[in-house]
Amino acid sequence: MSKYTIGVDFGSLSARAVLVDVKDGTELLSFEHPYAHGVMGEADISGEPTRSTTALQHPLDYLESLGITVSRLVKESGVPAEDITAIAIDFTASNILPTLADGTPLCTLERFKNEPQSYVKMWKHHGATEEARLLTEAANEIDPSLLERYGGIISSEWCFPKVYEVLRRAPEVYESAERFYEAAEWVTRMITDTP
Repeated sequence: MSKYTIGVDFGSLSARAVLVDVKDGTELLSFEHPYAHGVMGEADISGEPTRSTTALQHPLDYLESLGITVSRLVKESGVPAEDITAIAIDFTASNILPTLADGTPLCTLERFKNEPQSYVKMWKHHGATEEARLLTEAANEIDPSLLERYGGIISSEWCFPKVYEVLRRAPEVYESAERFYEAAEWVTRMITDTP
C-alpha cells in the first residue's frame, strides 16, 4: 500500500498544503487557504496609525488554514488518513509569538487583544530596527568578532530584536509572556499537544 505525507507552507497571506506519495514524490493534490486577517498593522489591532515597518499576523489564522487545507486534502483525495505517515510545516523565520506557558497566544486574551505587541511579528516585520541597532552595539562592546559571520549586524528580522521590541513598547505583554515561540514551533505544539 502507498503511504503519503502532507506538507504545509505558511506564507504571508495564506497556507498552502500538498499531499504527496512518498514512494515516488507524486503530488496528488494541493490546496491554498487565505488567512482571515492577512498581514496586519497597528491600525488593524489598536486603531493607532501603523508604522510602515510593521507586519503582524493572527496566530489562529494558521490553525484555521491548517485544518481547512488538510481536511480538504484527505477528503478530496480519498486517501485513508491512516496511510498519511507525516505532516511537515514550514515558515520563513523569524515569526515571534508571545504566549502563556500552555501555548495560549497573548493576543487571544481579552486584556491584550488591542495590543499589537501581543500578535505574531512576521519575518518581514522591521519595527525592531532600533532594538537591532542597540543589540548590535552591545554585542560589539562585548566582542567585535561575535557578529563577523552574520555581516557584522543583528537584523531586525531576527528573534531577539523582536522580543526586545515587546519589552520596550509593551512591558506588560513582555511580563505576561511565559514563552516566545517561533510560529513553526507554536503550530507544531498545537498539532501535537506537547510543550
